[in-house]
Amino acid sequence: MKSKTKSFSGERMYTNRLIIERLKASDFKFFRNIVGDPVVWQYFKEYHQKQLEKYFLEEVVGKQSPYDMALVIRKYDETPIGILNMYFLEHGVWLVEYALLEMYRKQGYMAEVLECICSRSVEFMITFGANTTALNELIFEVPNNNTDSEKLIKKISQEYGLNCEISMTSFYDVFSSRSGWTWYKLKLM
Repeated sequence: MKSKTKSFSGERMYTNRLIIERLKASDFKFFRNIVGDPVVWQYFKEYHQKQLEKYFLEEVVGKQSPYDMALVIRKYDETPIGILNMYFLEHGVWLVEYALLEMYRKQGYMAEVLECICSRSVEFMITFGANTTALNELIFEVPNNNTDSEKLIKKISQEYGLNCEISMTSFYDVFSSRSGWTWYKLKLM
């Protein structure tokens, strides 16, 4: 078992129970499993590809950069349990998407990941070679029927005293607003 005092190493970030690292080609089997999950399937429309492996290698793993992070969430025994995608929007602002396999939902894992990002944002950005160490806002687009994500975002906001803005329309013109979806903006600074 990894030391719980170690917060980051190379391109791995550690929490009390989890390891967060970049997705790599060897994670394809897990990726296929998580995007095949019926709940995840409805939220990640871009993953509905006939050539999923090609898409994964070229568009997910191949396009990672200091502006786009596709991360895998693992338990300490290296079991992959979820994904976390972060996309740079503008200085200090990142769009966040996440998903957990069904058997790992409602166990506090995603709260642990978001708490790590909020409490150790500079370490997080340095660990994954982001284009900036500034992490001022996290943006989430959540379907209205996903009450678990809504509760999680509000919980993180309350625990860390973060300003949480909620809107039925996108905060940024580059995204079109969709009926039945709500936007959340957590201001870390």
